[in-house]
Amino acid sequence: MLSYMYIDESGDLGGRGSKYMVLAALLVEEPRNLDRIIKNMRRNKFKKELKNAVEIKADKSSDAVIKHMLHNLNSVAGAKVFSHSA
Repeated sequence: MLSYMYIDESGDLGGRGSKYMVLAALLVEEPRNLDRIIKNMRRNKFKKELKNAVEIKADKSSDAVIKHMLHNLNSVAGAKVFSHSA
């Protein structure tokens, strides 16, 4: 079965780089489940807060947005999260 993996990094190793680098990946079988979560947040629950956001970033989002997103991601059947820090 085909799976989809979304990968992101956090940290800055250049110039005045941060002390840590974190890689995380989210593996899902059906990306439509993730699309529904994002669309629901943008259209309904957090319409005002996410109106101008091109990308949803945790450091620029309220605690409510972060908690809502994590709660909904935990309900996605077959989703797996992988991470590594250095």
